Amino acid sequence: MRIIAGKHKGRSLIVYRGKNRGSSKNKKKLPYRPTTDFLRETLFNIISGRVVDCSFADIFAGCGSVGIEAISRGASNVTFVDSNLQNINVIKDNLKKIDEKADVLKSDAINFLKNPDKSYDIVFIDPPYYLDYENRCIYAALNSEILNPGGIMILQHHIKVNLKFEPYDKRKYIPNVLSFYKKE
Repeated sequence: MRIIAGKHKGRSLIVYRGKNRGSSKNKKKLPYRPTTDFLRETLFNIISGRVVDCSFADIFAGCGSVGIEAISRGASNVTFVDSNLQNINVIKDNLKKIDEKADVLKSDAINFLKNPDKSYDIVFIDPPYYLDYENRCIYAALNSEILNPGGIMILQHHIKVNLKFEPYDKRKYIPNVLSFYKKE
């Protein structure tokens, strides 16, 4: 895994490989699934005009690759949120590796979305697949103060997920989808 563009372009990132839980029959896996280089590059091509000097939140951050990409591309401040202590430590190690500072919070994502400590210009949410977090995340974010006026929320999810809230834009990169929301 590498940083795609910006001041840290080409730098490699530490990626923790977690263990799957459950069986593929019931699709209750909890894979550690970093956002691929292709999908990150595509995402940042879409939002490129918004990133410089923005405040950015990376929710269900994993190894922090999306938030670190935002830092590399000029985000003024980035907050990483994950409930897994091993992931938190990997994010901190990756930030040390590129000599950057950011807020790294060990927190339940839904609670953070409901009660954020501040508002952001861009909120990226990448919940584990097959656990039905997607609609709860959208609802929590759109009913809190997490987004600044004019801010956007991007939800990465599996193509088979049935969203209850219609995004203003949806980009399919099978099996992944990027759904974009604005707070009305």
